[in-house]
Amino acid sequence: MTATSTERTIGRDRRGRAHPAVLLLPTLLLVVLALPALFLFGAGQITVPAAMWASVVGLAVLEIATLLVPWRRLHRDWVAVIPVLAIIAIGLFRVGTGGSSSMFSVIILLPIVWLATLPGRRMVVYGIAALVVSFLGPYFVGLEDWGNGQIVRVVFVAVVIAAVAVVVNETTHSARARLKEVASLSQERARLLEDAERGRRELAQTAEELSEAEAFATSIWEAMDNEAVIVTDRRGGIVGWGPGAELLLGYDMIDIIGVDGAHRGQESVGDLFVPRTLGLSGPDDTVAPTAEILPRLVEVGRSVGQGEGDLLVRSVDGVEIPVYLTCAERRVGDEPVGYTFVVRDARHLKEITRLKDEFVGTISHELRTPLSSILGYLELVMEEEETLSDDQKRFIGVAERNANRLLQLVGDLLFIAQVEAGKIPLQRETIDLSSIASASGESILPVAERAGVTVQVELPEEPLQLHADARRVGQSIDNLVSNAVKFTPAGGSITVAVGQDDGHAVVTVTDTGMGIEPDDLEQLSERFFRSKMATRQAIKGIGLGLSITKAIVTAHEGTMSATSTVGEGTQFRIAIPIRQG
Repeated sequence: MTATSTERTIGRDRRGRAHPAVLLLPTLLLVVLALPALFLFGAGQITVPAAMWASVVGLAVLEIATLLVPWRRLHRDWVAVIPVLAIIAIGLFRVGTGGSSSMFSVIILLPIVWLATLPGRRMVVYGIAALVVSFLGPYFVGLEDWGNGQIVRVVFVAVVIAAVAVVVNETTHSARARLKEVASLSQERARLLEDAERGRRELAQTAEELSEAEAFATSIWEAMDNEAVIVTDRRGGIVGWGPGAELLLGYDMIDIIGVDGAHRGQESVGDLFVPRTLGLSGPDDTVAPTAEILPRLVEVGRSVGQGEGDLLVRSVDGVEIPVYLTCAERRVGDEPVGYTFVVRDARHLKEITRLKDEFVGTISHELRTPLSSILGYLELVMEEEETLSDDQKRFIGVAERNANRLLQLVGDLLFIAQVEAGKIPLQRETIDLSSIASASGESILPVAERAGVTVQVELPEEPLQLHADARRVGQSIDNLVSNAVKFTPAGGSITVAVGQDDGHAVVTVTDTGMGIEPDDLEQLSERFFRSKMATRQAIKGIGLGLSITKAIVTAHEGTMSATSTVGEGTQFRIAIPIRQG
């Protein structure tokens, strides 16, 4: 056993309580000290030596037993046995040293107080019972006479000692409850301190993360100088003005949101845009109310084309700049708090598009002349058939077909360039759309029969007349029908339907072909675009047919749209306003 464990065994336990042997030791010492007082100084008399020595030996044996008992393994109430036996032993010592008149009766207070300090009021009951046995035992067994006059003093002393025991028990009970409460409060305080420390660490970590996030957001915000980022509240009032906005529009941040937002040069994001480009201004270009401008800006910013570069903003110098617009709603939790607008300068892209179209137009013109010359000479050569061999005729025929294909391609490119430049030549006249659609269906029949595809044309009972270019409208329908045949496997069908819808003449071409993937639908009308399905199936084409069709429909102020399901088929729809010449 180590020094530490020995000290804990004979001193105090883990809860700080004194060992029973320590508490019994003062009682034993007082009894032992009483012996010299009796023998050397004559303090009292020895009436029953056997009882006196039995008390001394009993207390000594009890002290030794107390040291040997493993109290940690026993219930705490078992410790009450020690003071009860000590009280009985002192009763014997009292009998042996004068009985009722013994001066050593006061020693009994020590085990009584010890017993009273143990938890539970029953300990007081045990103590009083042992006290009665000790003080009145001699009277019960006849060692003393009930009429010797000492009975009154004995009873009074016993009552006083019992009262002391009750007081001590109640005091220790209150002290124990208070200590328990203090311990509970101490634990709660420790828990609160621990929670506070944990909260402090979490707060410090959150503050650090917030600082890093703020620095990251600030670096992104300051780096976005190629795009104008404008942040607004729910009413459209500007609350954030990025560096790119300063570069594009020329307004300083202070001019827009002031110092700490106290003054704004521009009350609303709508003040920056030219109203006529939003379709909200009157003939005199008057500004529409903000309540109308903000929803329109949000609508344009969320549209696919994002304004198509035709939306105009006005700089601090009054310059009107074409832009693309993107809009996203700002939220805090589930609550909308405003919008973030991203404005991109469209001047560079528009210039690139203009130069590209100009290049295509120029190349088309430059190619058309030599191709026409080549075809002319090929025709002259073919007129001398008698002088040509069969191989020569075949070679010239191949050259002529390819030259015609190139000439047709040049014509298509030139036509698209003219459309995008707003210079498309249309020969408008009153036409019957039904007869044009019927002619397209008849023209494709030989090709459809070879492909194993059926073609059906559905026409209204009455002619459907409109003011349009018959050749171009027919070309657009031919392109749609031709595409449908190419992308429909053998055994499939194609339906060409003509009708009216909301003042528009409508032609739909529906097939049961392989369909178009969703990602490709938005790009179908781009020049030279080939869908993934066409590429995988190695279907011939250069990707201009739908571009030309859309260009023709757009030139007639109409619209073209498509819906498709992969593996089930596709439907193209063109709608042209009905206007009489």
